[in-house]
Amino acid sequence: MRAREFIVEYDRGMTLKSWEQKLTARMANDQAAPETIDEIMEMIESADPTRNKMYAQWIVKRYVAGDFAADNLDQVNLRLTDYDSVKKSLTDPIHKDINRLTYAQLPDIINLGQTIKSQPKFKIIPDTEVLYNGPDGQLAVPKTETASRALGSGTAWCTAWTNRDTMFDQYNSSGRLYTWRAKNGDKFQFYWGNNIQFMNSANKPMSPKDMHFYRSINPPTKKLFAKYENKFLNSPDKNRVARILELAEALKESGVKWEGAKEILIDEDNAEKAFKFADKNRKKITPDIEATIAKSAKWSVMYAKRVLKREFPVGEDIISGSAEDACNYYADAFNLPCVTLRLFPPYGTGDN
Repeated sequence: MRAREFIVEYDRGMTLKSWEQKLTARMANDQAAPETIDEIMEMIESADPTRNKMYAQWIVKRYVAGDFAADNLDQVNLRLTDYDSVKKSLTDPIHKDINRLTYAQLPDIINLGQTIKSQPKFKIIPDTEVLYNGPDGQLAVPKTETASRALGSGTAWCTAWTNRDTMFDQYNSSGRLYTWRAKNGDKFQFYWGNNIQFMNSANKPMSPKDMHFYRSINPPTKKLFAKYENKFLNSPDKNRVARILELAEALKESGVKWEGAKEILIDEDNAEKAFKFADKNRKKITPDIEATIAKSAKWSVMYAKRVLKREFPVGEDIISGSAEDACNYYADAFNLPCVTLRLFPPYGTGDN
Protein backbone atom coordinates (compact mmCIF):
# COMPACT_ATOMS: atom_id res chain seq x y z
CA MET A 1 0.00 0.00 0.00
CA ARG A 2 1.16 3.50 -0.80
CA ALA A 3 0.02 4.67 2.66
CA ARG A 4 2.40 2.21 4.28
CA GLU A 5 5.23 3.59 2.17
CA PHE A 6 4.47 7.10 3.42
CA ILE A 7 4.55 5.92 7.02
CA VAL A 8 8.10 4.71 6.46
CA GLU A 9 9.25 7.52 4.14
CA TYR A 10 8.16 10.66 5.95
CA ASP A 11 10.97 12.35 7.78
CA ARG A 12 11.32 16.10 8.28
CA GLY A 13 15.03 16.08 7.54
CA MET A 14 14.60 14.19 4.28
CA THR A 15 11.69 16.41 3.28
CA LEU A 16 13.72 19.58 3.90
CA LYS A 17 16.63 18.17 1.92
CA SER A 18 14.35 18.04 -1.13
CA TRP A 19 12.18 21.11 -0.51
CA GLU A 20 14.11 23.63 1.65
CA GLN A 21 15.13 25.95 -1.17
CA LYS A 22 11.64 26.06 -2.67
CA LEU A 23 10.05 26.44 0.78
CA THR A 24 12.29 29.40 1.52
CA ALA A 25 11.34 31.06 -1.74
CA ARG A 26 7.62 30.43 -1.13
CA MET A 27 7.80 31.80 2.42
CA ALA A 28 9.39 34.97 1.10
CA ASN A 29 6.25 35.58 -0.98
CA ASP A 30 3.78 34.59 1.78
CA GLN A 31 3.00 37.41 4.20
CA ALA A 32 1.39 34.88 6.59
CA ALA A 33 4.47 32.67 6.74
CA PRO A 34 6.42 32.31 10.00
CA GLU A 35 10.02 33.41 10.26
CA THR A 36 11.78 30.04 10.14
CA ILE A 37 11.69 26.81 8.15
CA ASP A 38 11.18 24.76 11.33
CA GLU A 39 8.12 26.82 12.22
CA ILE A 40 6.50 26.30 8.83
CA MET A 41 7.24 22.59 9.02
CA GLU A 42 5.59 22.38 12.44
CA MET A 43 2.52 24.12 10.99
CA ILE A 44 2.47 21.77 8.00
CA GLU A 45 2.78 18.66 10.17
CA SER A 46 -0.01 19.93 12.44
CA ALA A 47 -2.23 20.34 9.37
CA ASP A 48 -1.80 16.66 8.55
CA PRO A 49 -4.68 14.83 10.34
CA THR A 50 -3.03 11.39 10.16
CA ARG A 51 -1.07 9.92 13.04
CA ASN A 52 1.88 9.04 10.81
CA LYS A 53 1.86 12.30 8.81
CA MET A 54 1.23 10.51 5.53
CA TYR A 55 0.04 13.74 3.85
CA ALA A 56 2.85 16.05 5.08
CA GLN A 57 4.92 15.86 1.90
CA TRP A 58 1.82 16.58 -0.19
CA ILE A 59 1.08 19.67 1.94
CA VAL A 60 4.65 20.89 1.40
CA LYS A 61 4.31 20.32 -2.35
CA ARG A 62 0.97 22.15 -2.62
CA TYR A 63 2.13 25.00 -0.38
CA VAL A 64 5.19 25.51 -2.59
CA ALA A 65 2.90 25.43 -5.65
CA GLY A 66 0.90 28.29 -4.17
CA ASP A 67 -2.35 26.38 -3.56
CA PHE A 68 -2.73 28.05 -0.16
CA ALA A 69 -0.96 30.37 2.27
CA ALA A 70 0.35 29.54 5.72
CA ASP A 71 -2.71 31.06 7.38
CA ASN A 72 -4.96 28.62 5.47
CA LEU A 73 -3.41 25.50 7.00
CA ASP A 74 -6.35 25.07 9.41
CA GLN A 75 -8.64 24.72 6.38
CA VAL A 76 -6.14 22.33 4.80
CA ASN A 77 -6.45 20.15 7.92
CA LEU A 78 -10.26 20.06 7.66
CA ARG A 79 -10.19 19.24 3.96
CA LEU A 80 -7.64 16.46 4.43
CA THR A 81 -9.66 15.05 7.34
CA ASP A 82 -12.70 14.77 5.05
CA TYR A 83 -10.62 13.30 2.24
CA ASP A 84 -9.08 10.68 4.52
CA SER A 85 -12.54 9.63 5.75
CA VAL A 86 -13.76 8.81 2.21
CA LYS A 87 -10.54 7.64 0.61
CA LYS A 88 -11.33 3.93 1.01
CA SER A 89 -14.67 4.42 -0.76
CA LEU A 90 -13.13 5.95 -3.87
CA THR A 91 -12.83 3.70 -6.92
CA ASP A 92 -10.68 5.78 -9.30
CA PRO A 93 -6.95 5.09 -8.69
CA ILE A 94 -6.14 8.73 -9.45
CA HIS A 95 -8.55 9.90 -6.74
CA LYS A 96 -7.01 7.52 -4.23
CA ASP A 97 -3.47 8.87 -4.85
CA ILE A 98 -3.28 12.30 -3.24
CA ASN A 99 0.07 13.04 -4.93
CA ARG A 100 -1.83 13.29 -8.23
CA LEU A 101 -4.29 15.83 -6.87
CA THR A 102 -4.28 19.55 -6.23
CA TYR A 103 -5.79 21.25 -3.22
CA ALA A 104 -8.56 22.73 -5.39
CA GLN A 105 -9.60 19.27 -6.62
CA LEU A 106 -10.24 17.85 -3.16
CA PRO A 107 -13.78 19.23 -2.53
CA ASP A 108 -15.25 17.53 -5.62
CA ILE A 109 -13.47 14.27 -4.83
CA ILE A 110 -14.64 14.42 -1.20
CA ASN A 111 -18.25 14.92 -2.36
CA LEU A 112 -17.90 11.99 -4.74
CA GLY A 113 -16.50 9.80 -1.95
CA GLN A 114 -19.31 10.78 0.43
CA THR A 115 -21.89 9.90 -2.22
CA ILE A 116 -20.30 6.50 -2.84
CA LYS A 117 -19.96 5.88 0.89
CA SER A 118 -23.64 6.59 1.52
CA GLN A 119 -24.92 4.28 -1.18
CA PRO A 120 -26.89 1.16 -0.06
CA LYS A 121 -24.78 -1.95 0.36
CA PHE A 122 -27.51 -4.49 -0.32
CA LYS A 123 -29.75 -5.19 -3.28
CA ILE A 124 -33.46 -5.21 -2.57
CA ILE A 125 -34.91 -8.72 -2.52
CA PRO A 126 -38.29 -9.07 -4.29
CA ASP A 127 -41.36 -9.30 -2.03
CA THR A 128 -39.72 -7.48 0.85
CA GLU A 129 -40.65 -4.24 2.55
CA VAL A 130 -37.40 -2.31 2.99
CA LEU A 131 -37.41 0.02 5.99
CA TYR A 132 -33.76 1.06 5.71
CA ASN A 133 -31.12 0.44 3.08
CA GLY A 134 -27.96 2.43 3.64
CA PRO A 135 -24.25 2.28 4.39
CA ASP A 136 -24.78 0.49 7.72
CA GLY A 137 -26.92 -2.34 6.37
CA GLN A 138 -30.50 -3.19 5.50
CA LEU A 139 -33.66 -3.61 7.57
CA ALA A 140 -36.36 -5.50 5.68
CA VAL A 141 -39.59 -7.44 6.26
CA PRO A 142 -40.29 -10.50 4.06
CA LYS A 143 -43.80 -10.74 2.61
CA THR A 144 -43.50 -14.27 1.23
CA GLU A 145 -41.79 -17.52 2.13
CA THR A 146 -39.43 -17.10 -0.84
CA ALA A 147 -38.38 -13.67 0.37
CA SER A 148 -37.94 -15.01 3.89
CA ARG A 149 -35.60 -17.71 2.60
CA ALA A 150 -33.59 -15.15 0.63
CA LEU A 151 -33.26 -12.72 3.53
CA GLY A 152 -32.28 -15.52 5.90
CA SER A 153 -29.87 -17.23 3.52
CA GLY A 154 -26.92 -18.66 5.42
CA THR A 155 -28.69 -18.64 8.79
CA ALA A 156 -30.19 -21.41 10.92
CA TRP A 157 -33.61 -19.71 11.13
CA CYS A 158 -36.65 -21.91 10.70
CA THR A 159 -38.09 -19.13 8.53
CA ALA A 160 -35.26 -19.70 6.02
CA TRP A 161 -35.19 -23.51 5.70
CA THR A 162 -34.48 -24.62 2.14
CA ASN A 163 -34.96 -28.39 2.34
CA ARG A 164 -38.53 -28.25 3.69
CA ASP A 165 -41.40 -25.88 4.32
CA THR A 166 -40.39 -22.99 6.53
CA MET A 167 -42.19 -21.62 9.58
CA PHE A 168 -42.68 -18.30 7.81
CA ASP A 169 -46.49 -18.53 7.60
CA GLN A 170 -46.82 -19.37 11.30
CA TYR A 171 -44.71 -16.38 12.32
CA ASN A 172 -46.12 -14.01 9.75
CA SER A 173 -49.70 -14.72 10.84
CA SER A 174 -49.20 -12.93 14.17
CA GLY A 175 -46.38 -10.47 13.57
CA ARG A 176 -43.75 -9.07 11.25
CA LEU A 177 -40.33 -10.65 10.81
CA TYR A 178 -37.72 -7.91 10.81
CA THR A 179 -34.38 -8.95 9.31
CA TRP A 180 -31.25 -6.87 9.72
CA ARG A 181 -28.35 -7.50 7.36
CA ALA A 182 -25.22 -5.73 8.60
CA LYS A 183 -22.51 -4.47 6.28
CA ASN A 184 -20.07 -7.03 7.74
CA GLY A 185 -22.40 -9.92 6.79
CA ASP A 186 -23.99 -10.52 10.21
CA LYS A 187 -27.74 -11.17 10.24
CA PHE A 188 -30.29 -10.75 13.02
CA GLN A 189 -34.03 -11.34 13.25
CA PHE A 190 -36.40 -9.39 15.51
CA TYR A 191 -39.94 -10.61 16.19
CA TRP A 192 -42.72 -9.21 18.39
CA GLY A 193 -45.53 -11.61 17.40
CA ASN A 194 -47.33 -14.23 19.50
CA ASN A 195 -43.91 -14.87 20.99
CA ILE A 196 -40.94 -12.53 21.16
CA GLN A 197 -37.52 -13.43 19.82
CA PHE A 198 -34.28 -11.64 19.05
CA MET A 199 -31.99 -14.09 17.28
CA ASN A 200 -28.55 -14.12 15.67
CA SER A 201 -27.74 -16.06 12.50
CA ALA A 202 -27.12 -19.24 14.52
CA ASN A 203 -30.73 -18.99 15.78
CA LYS A 204 -29.53 -18.22 19.30
CA PRO A 205 -30.51 -15.24 21.46
CA MET A 206 -28.44 -12.20 20.57
CA SER A 207 -25.36 -11.52 22.69
CA PRO A 208 -25.50 -8.68 25.24
CA LYS A 209 -23.07 -6.67 23.09
CA ASP A 210 -25.16 -7.09 19.94
CA MET A 211 -28.41 -6.41 21.76
CA HIS A 212 -27.06 -3.21 23.27
CA PHE A 213 -25.86 -2.00 19.87
CA TYR A 214 -29.01 -2.78 17.91
CA ARG A 215 -31.44 -1.71 20.64
CA SER A 216 -29.68 1.45 21.82
CA ILE A 217 -27.18 2.67 19.20
CA ASN A 218 -27.87 1.60 15.60
CA PRO A 219 -30.44 4.22 14.42
CA PRO A 220 -32.76 2.08 12.22
CA THR A 221 -33.13 -0.77 14.74
CA LYS A 222 -33.08 1.55 17.74
CA LYS A 223 -36.28 3.15 16.43
CA LEU A 224 -37.81 -0.28 15.90
CA PHE A 225 -37.18 -1.44 19.48
CA ALA A 226 -38.45 1.87 20.89
CA LYS A 227 -41.63 1.57 18.81
CA TYR A 228 -42.57 -1.85 20.19
CA GLU A 229 -41.51 -1.18 23.76
CA ASN A 230 -43.63 1.98 23.86
CA LYS A 231 -46.50 0.11 22.22
CA PHE A 232 -46.43 -2.58 24.91
CA LEU A 233 -46.13 -0.09 27.76
CA ASN A 234 -49.04 2.04 26.54
CA SER A 235 -51.35 -0.67 25.24
CA PRO A 236 -54.90 -0.85 26.73
CA ASP A 237 -55.03 -4.56 25.86
CA LYS A 238 -55.98 -6.86 28.73
CA ASN A 239 -52.87 -8.94 28.02
CA ARG A 240 -50.62 -5.89 28.32
CA VAL A 241 -48.76 -7.03 31.43
CA ALA A 242 -48.24 -10.55 30.15
CA ARG A 243 -46.76 -9.12 26.95
CA ILE A 244 -44.53 -6.76 28.93
CA LEU A 245 -43.33 -9.70 30.99
CA GLU A 246 -42.62 -11.70 27.86
CA LEU A 247 -40.72 -8.84 26.23
CA ALA A 248 -38.74 -8.27 29.42
CA GLU A 249 -37.76 -11.93 29.43
CA ALA A 250 -36.77 -11.91 25.76
CA LEU A 251 -34.54 -8.91 26.39
CA LYS A 252 -33.12 -10.54 29.49
CA GLU A 253 -32.08 -13.59 27.45
CA SER A 254 -29.76 -11.20 25.64
CA GLY A 255 -28.46 -9.60 28.82
CA VAL A 256 -30.64 -6.47 28.82
CA LYS A 257 -32.71 -5.05 31.67
CA TRP A 258 -35.76 -3.15 30.50
CA GLU A 259 -35.73 -0.25 32.93
CA GLY A 260 -38.77 1.36 31.32
CA ALA A 261 -41.00 -1.50 32.48
CA LYS A 262 -39.60 -1.82 36.00
CA GLU A 263 -42.58 -0.29 37.79
CA ILE A 264 -45.07 -2.36 35.83
CA LEU A 265 -43.23 -5.58 36.50
CA ILE A 266 -43.65 -5.18 40.28
CA ASP A 267 -47.17 -3.70 40.29
CA GLU A 268 -49.52 -5.49 42.70
CA ASP A 269 -52.35 -5.46 40.16
CA ASN A 270 -50.27 -7.60 37.84
CA ALA A 271 -49.84 -10.59 40.12
CA GLU A 272 -52.36 -12.62 38.12
CA LYS A 273 -50.62 -11.85 34.83
CA ALA A 274 -47.24 -12.66 36.36
CA PHE A 275 -48.57 -16.01 37.60
CA LYS A 276 -50.00 -16.87 34.20
CA PHE A 277 -46.73 -15.96 32.55
CA ALA A 278 -44.81 -18.13 35.04
CA ASP A 279 -47.24 -21.00 34.52
CA LYS A 280 -46.74 -20.80 30.76
CA ASN A 281 -43.00 -20.03 30.70
CA ARG A 282 -41.58 -22.03 33.58
CA LYS A 283 -38.00 -21.84 32.33
CA LYS A 284 -38.15 -18.04 32.22
CA ILE A 285 -39.21 -17.37 35.80
CA THR A 286 -37.13 -14.62 37.43
CA PRO A 287 -37.08 -12.98 40.89
CA ASP A 288 -38.91 -9.97 39.42
CA ILE A 289 -41.80 -12.16 38.32
CA GLU A 290 -41.93 -13.94 41.68
CA ALA A 291 -41.94 -10.55 43.43
CA THR A 292 -44.96 -9.55 41.37
CA ILE A 293 -46.78 -12.80 42.19
CA ALA A 294 -45.97 -12.28 45.87
CA LYS A 295 -48.13 -9.14 45.88
CA SER A 296 -51.21 -11.40 45.96
CA ALA A 297 -52.03 -14.13 48.48
CA LYS A 298 -54.30 -15.95 46.02
CA TRP A 299 -51.76 -16.10 43.23
CA SER A 300 -48.92 -16.91 45.59
CA VAL A 301 -50.85 -20.00 46.69
CA MET A 302 -51.55 -20.92 43.07
CA TYR A 303 -47.91 -20.43 42.18
CA ALA A 304 -46.71 -22.62 45.03
CA LYS A 305 -49.15 -25.42 44.24
CA ARG A 306 -49.27 -25.39 40.48
CA VAL A 307 -45.85 -24.16 39.36
CA LEU A 308 -43.36 -24.76 42.18
CA LYS A 309 -45.19 -27.72 43.75
CA ARG A 310 -43.49 -26.74 46.99
CA GLU A 311 -43.30 -23.85 49.46
CA PHE A 312 -43.09 -20.29 48.16
CA PRO A 313 -41.24 -18.39 50.94
CA VAL A 314 -41.34 -15.05 49.12
CA GLY A 315 -45.14 -15.07 49.21
CA GLU A 316 -45.67 -16.39 52.74
CA ASP A 317 -45.98 -12.98 54.41
CA ILE A 318 -48.97 -11.98 52.31
CA ILE A 319 -50.43 -15.51 52.44
CA SER A 320 -50.39 -15.37 56.22
CA GLY A 321 -52.64 -12.33 56.14
CA SER A 322 -55.55 -14.31 54.69
CA ALA A 323 -57.04 -17.21 56.66
CA GLU A 324 -58.55 -18.86 53.59
CA ASP A 325 -55.42 -18.58 51.45
CA ALA A 326 -53.16 -19.59 54.34
CA CYS A 327 -55.32 -22.63 54.97
CA ASN A 328 -55.05 -23.67 51.33
CA TYR A 329 -51.31 -23.07 51.35
CA TYR A 330 -50.38 -24.77 54.64
CA ALA A 331 -52.77 -27.71 54.33
CA ASP A 332 -50.39 -29.41 51.93
CA ALA A 333 -47.29 -28.40 53.88
CA PHE A 334 -48.58 -29.88 57.17
CA ASN A 335 -50.66 -32.63 55.59
CA LEU A 336 -53.61 -31.54 57.71
CA PRO A 337 -57.19 -30.62 56.77
CA CYS A 338 -58.02 -26.93 56.68
CA VAL A 339 -60.45 -27.27 59.57
CA THR A 340 -57.60 -28.29 61.90
CA LEU A 341 -55.37 -25.48 60.65
CA ARG A 342 -58.09 -22.95 61.37
CA LEU A 343 -57.88 -23.98 65.04
CA PHE A 344 -54.10 -23.79 65.16
CA PRO A 345 -53.17 -21.26 62.47
CA PRO A 346 -49.50 -21.17 61.47
CA TYR A 347 -50.24 -18.20 59.32
CA GLY A 348 -50.78 -15.24 61.60
CA THR A 349 -51.47 -13.97 65.10
CA GLY A 350 -54.91 -15.50 65.58
CA ASP A 351 -56.05 -16.83 68.96
CA ASN A 352 -54.85 -20.34 69.92
